[in-house]
Amino acid sequence: VSTLNYFYLGSGHDDPVDLYLAISNRITANRFTIGGWNCADTVYLGPTNALHVNQITFGGDVPSSGQINNGAMVMRFRAGLSNPSLIIRGSNGTGRANMIVGMGGNQNGLNTSTLDLSGGNVDALIGTLIIGQGYPSGSQGGEGRGTMTIVAGSVDATNVTVGYTATGTQSNNPAKGFLNLQGTGIFGADVLTLSDQMGSAVATGTVNLAGGTLKAAVMQK
Repeated sequence: VSTLNYFYLGSGHDDPVDLYLAISNRITANRFTIGGWNCADTVYLGPTNALHVNQITFGGDVPSSGQINNGAMVMRFRAGLSNPSLIIRGSNGTGRANMIVGMGGNQNGLNTSTLDLSGGNVDALIGTLIIGQGYPSGSQGGEGRGTMTIVAGSVDATNVTVGYTATGTQSNNPAKGFLNLQGTGIFGADVLTLSDQMGSAVATGTVNLAGGTLKAAVMQK
């Protein structure tokens, strides 16, 4: 059990980091961020995992001195586990977390982020989920590419955007998002938006439905 305000893995440095979580673990934090510079940072989930975090970000949101650029950020279950699980909630343990999978580099490079939950079961309550976002700047940054894969369990989200560029984002900061549903996984959203291009950078969103169930009260592009 770990209770923190900020949990940064990589924190903008150029040394790759592999984090292996314990057999049974719970991380409680305001922010949980994975991101490095010109390197790969990977979180290997254990058999029983709980992330009670208000904001989870793959590829950005580090202290102002850090560079998150040309990085590869990954979270997955480690190999060889029997029916492992991941619970995602807000920091109070009952509310919704917010998540970005694939924020673009804050200099001029591509960041790729992967949340691969194909090896286990997920139970997630999420407020806002963005999969693939170009770095939100009109003067610097790069492409954000994010992939999220679910095979078993459920994700219950309020607002989901697959491929997003915010207002004012320069054309060099495109976004590509991929949502993969397989097996028996259930993905539900109040609003599901594909390719939300608010800035001049291109936003591309793709949903690959190879199994499971996709439910959305509103689906738009």
